[in-house]
Amino acid sequence: MPSKYANLDEYFATLATAQRDTMNEIIEFVLAEYPQLECKIAWNKPHVHLAGKYVLGMEAAKKHLMFHPWSVPVFESFLPRLTGYVCGKRTFQIPLTWTMDKQLLRDIVDAQLAEKQQSA
Repeated sequence: MPSKYANLDEYFATLATAQRDTMNEIIEFVLAEYPQLECKIAWNKPHVHLAGKYVLGMEAAKKHLMFHPWSVPVFESFLPRLTGYVCGKRTFQIPLTWTMDKQLLRDIVDAQLAEKQQSA
C-alpha cells in the first residue's frame, strides 16, 4: 500500500501546530545528532532509519505523540526511565507540551544503533 504522504512536509501539513512543532523538534534534533540517519514516510507516519533499518517512528494523536522505538528489547530496557510516560507494549506517549529530554532520545537512538550493529 503506497503512503498517502509523499514526504514529511505533506505529513506535517495535516497536523495541528502543537503536534507539528513537537514532532519536528524531535526529528530535527535526532537528525542533527545523528547525521547518518534519514527520515522518511512509511506506513503513513514519519520514521527515522539507517540505510532502510528503522530506528524510531512517531505518530500524531490528538493530545500526544506516539513514539515507537523499533526494537521491543530496547524499548523494554528503557521502561524504568519511562515511569512518567504512558506506555504501551512497544510505544510511549509524548505530551504535545513536552520539554524534550535530549538525553533520553540520545540513549534510545544509541541503543537502537548498537542493536542494529550487532545484528549486521
